[in-house]
Amino acid sequence: MTSVLHFNFKKIYANEAGFSLLSLVFLILVISFAGIAVTSAILPSALTRQVRETTDKAAAIRAGIQTYAFNHGGIGGTHLPSLDTLVATDGVACALDLTPSHSTYLSLQGWCGPYVDQVFLEDLNGFKTDGWGTLFTYDSTTTLLTSCGPNRTCGDGDDIAFAP
Repeated sequence: MTSVLHFNFKKIYANEAGFSLLSLVFLILVISFAGIAVTSAILPSALTRQVRETTDKAAAIRAGIQTYAFNHGGIGGTHLPSLDTLVATDGVACALDLTPSHSTYLSLQGWCGPYVDQVFLEDLNGFKTDGWGTLFTYDSTTTLLTSCGPNRTCGDGDDIAFAP
């Protein structure tokens, strides 16, 4: 006995042609454009995040450099010898410098740090890397702080410099 609901699918769909080549090409183009739109929305936000992280770390380092200089001779005081000095002691205890040349400023001798935010003290080397994972470069004579930028190569057009 055959059921009333029994269909002969082979007979029903035998004359159907399916997708045409033109409709398949159109479908592939639509999917490709959607992928490009999603990628172009994601990549700039990742780049923006890395630039923001680099700028935030550079601001914290610049603040530490300024605090170190101010504590060691006032405005225009001693330049920070290296970025490591912001978090690592030089072995000389912190003391007030009472020499006549520093009589108008509170001036300190020795290491009186740390000179960076508490956040960076968990990873003592993490504060020295930019948003792309490359170490900042620091020139102690000019106090110029530089990130190598997105391509992680210093000395070319995408470097980011943070002037004193």
